[in-house]
Amino acid sequence: MRSKDILDALKKPLKVKPVKVDKNGQSSQRYIGQKATTVINPESLKIISTNPTSTKTALRLVRKYE
Repeated sequence: MRSKDILDALKKPLKVKPVKVDKNGQSSQRYIGQKATTVINPESLKIISTNPTSTKTALRLVRKYE
């Protein structure tokens, strides 16, 4: 994963999912970008995980918002 793709997901996301709280009370929020999907802790603003965004998902989201 390139840091450029992670920053793109956070600054210009194709979609931002609502905040989720797990059974331990920890919250997370998913930012879906063109090439990276990044999950952050919305309270501390720290990155929890980053994965590549599938091409199919990115194309679907781009078409939806055009």
